[in-house]
Amino acid sequence: MSKSLNSSSDEPLMNPITEVEVMRSIKITPYDIVNELSSAFGYCGYWARTKVTNYNGLRRVTTEEIRKFIDENGGPEAFQTYSEIAKGMMPFKSSITYSLDALNQMKGYQYSEQIPLLGGEITVYDSESGVWNEEIEDYEREELGVINARSIEAGIHLFAEHGHRHFDDFMNQGGDAITADVLLQYIVMGKVVYG
Repeated sequence: MSKSLNSSSDEPLMNPITEVEVMRSIKITPYDIVNELSSAFGYCGYWARTKVTNYNGLRRVTTEEIRKFIDENGGPEAFQTYSEIAKGMMPFKSSITYSLDALNQMKGYQYSEQIPLLGGEITVYDSESGVWNEEIEDYEREELGVINARSIEAGIHLFAEHGHRHFDDFMNQGGDAITADVLLQYIVMGKVVYG
């Protein structure tokens, strides 16, 4: 029987033999991000209020308009992209109307979380800082940041560097609304402040 490298007896090897740092590059698609934003928008109400502040010329389109556009321009396969995160072609054919490529070509959107990925911008406000303003008949809230192409890219890098288990969950499709919320905070504020 052979002996372990760091033991003088026939005891089981319980300590690490060596440490290996594994680095690899992975492409995160807009579809991967819009899924996370969708989940985050459903969860972040405890700290955030959002408002579209730049539509970038986008108009709201219907599911029927998107289906027709896709059918007339090559069918669902023409609007799918391989996602290394989802390990498959996205969006699924059953949700092809969520295709950011089709929406971009149409200059349209269906849901607000798509707007930053289509060149627009969403401003995020602190949900707890509201002071009623009679003039505008609404609350004035503290601005926390924006969601746009630049903040998304910066937020993803911060999420990868500092998000640890949440980023691992995201990469392995084991994330949940909390994972998405953590990513949203990195996008908006560059750090996790809430939760």
